Amino acid sequence: MPDGLSRELTDEEWLDILRTHPEDQRADQNQDLDGGAPGASLEQLEAASKERPGRFARLVSRSGPAINPAAVAAILRGLTSPIKALSSEDEEAALNAARTVFSWSPRLFDSPLCRLIGSLIDRALPDDILGMIASVARTAANPRVAWQEADGDIVAAGMNCDRGRAVITIANLLSPAATRADRMRMLIPALEAVLDDPAEQVRAMLPPAIVRTYLADKDAAVHLAERWLDRATDDGLRAPDLERLAWQLTLTRPNQGIRLIRLMLISVHDDVRTRAGQLATLISLRQPDSMSDGGTATAESLLRTALQNTAARKGVATLLAELVDQLSENTSQAGAADRPVRPDQHLPIALLDDNDSEVRSAAILFAHNLTQPLDQYRNLLAATGASQAFRDHPGAVLHALNEQAGDLPTEALDLCERWFADNIETISDIRTAAAGDAYQVTDIVLSIHARTAVGSAERTRCLDLLDRLIEAGAAEANKKADDAAYAQDL
Repeated sequence: MPDGLSRELTDEEWLDILRTHPEDQRADQNQDLDGGAPGASLEQLEAASKERPGRFARLVSRSGPAINPAAVAAILRGLTSPIKALSSEDEEAALNAARTVFSWSPRLFDSPLCRLIGSLIDRALPDDILGMIASVARTAANPRVAWQEADGDIVAAGMNCDRGRAVITIANLLSPAATRADRMRMLIPALEAVLDDPAEQVRAMLPPAIVRTYLADKDAAVHLAERWLDRATDDGLRAPDLERLAWQLTLTRPNQGIRLIRLMLISVHDDVRTRAGQLATLISLRQPDSMSDGGTATAESLLRTALQNTAARKGVATLLAELVDQLSENTSQAGAADRPVRPDQHLPIALLDDNDSEVRSAAILFAHNLTQPLDQYRNLLAATGASQAFRDHPGAVLHALNEQAGDLPTEALDLCERWFADNIETISDIRTAAAGDAYQVTDIVLSIHARTAVGSAERTRCLDLLDRLIEAGAAEANKKADDAAYAQDL
């Protein structure tokens, strides 16, 4: 579109352009629009709508259903993501355009309308607009293909069908706390109707909406969740926000929450079992009051079950790594027959030597979540140095230690010495990961050296390791050592 053309054309000229090719329901995004504006494309129409959303919204309201469907879709995309936030006048024009388009038959724009309304969730939306989304959730056309035919991704299939998109929009509409209670009362009937939707990918979109309903009305949310769970298939357990829903159920209806987690633990899908492993670990760590009767035994049972499956163990390792600062020290041997399985530091220690590489990779990420003082992790760091996970991925730990602002414990020096022994042959080869790790190791050793007493055994170890790093050809080790010595002499 020539520069300034969108401003030069009158509304009537635009309407003539927009009414071209009304028979083409599948116009290409970049297809030219004939008549009066050579070279004007749908992509450029969308850009013009983003720049002047109010004007193009009013054009849609004036146009009638004869407008090119591809042009309507382009304008709605522009209204959904305008260059500047909609003014109150432009917002009203956009809502009127939505009302107009929704009134047309057949309804070709249910998903674009949901996206448009979803972009306005922080505005004071009138009841008829909320009703429009509720109507789409209940009455929009059936998905064109079964989700199994859409790359087997039930979540993507749900988000890309009209009714599923409407359910996601309802969840978004329930996000703002200020309007949640009022909107919930109007939208809950639509959610109840979706519980009986014949399309599984549509029902799979319900958990995010139920999670937000819980924040306004726990009883209503639990009722929805229990009915959803009664119909949920194993594929439906891949639904978004299912972890939050399971946690909410555990806090309010623990039997139902535990039931959901147990179903997730035996799912055929690895990703579902991984999420279940995280939940089992969180329950074991938090021990919610709602589980006071037999809660400890139930939590341990869930965690034991999770540890028996590789995908679930990955979830356990992931959550333990994220919450490592909340784990207590325990010197007893993890996995001993006479010892309860609890989420203390010894559990991630065991997972650092898991027989699965993905579990080990998840477990060692604990290093990124260490908090000062690091003395609380002495046992964990000592065990890390001897672990397979450290041999596989030393860089994660070394980088995390090098980023620590406070004092490093002696165990950090132990890690560096072990790393050196394992990688001495490749330290000088810049093509290897060891060459990059050597840079971190040098910094760690110099940091420990700076806080140790002259003549101490620890300082002697630091100096010895620095000499060996220099001899092995570690990048910039010699320069860093000289700079540190010079700074110390100042």
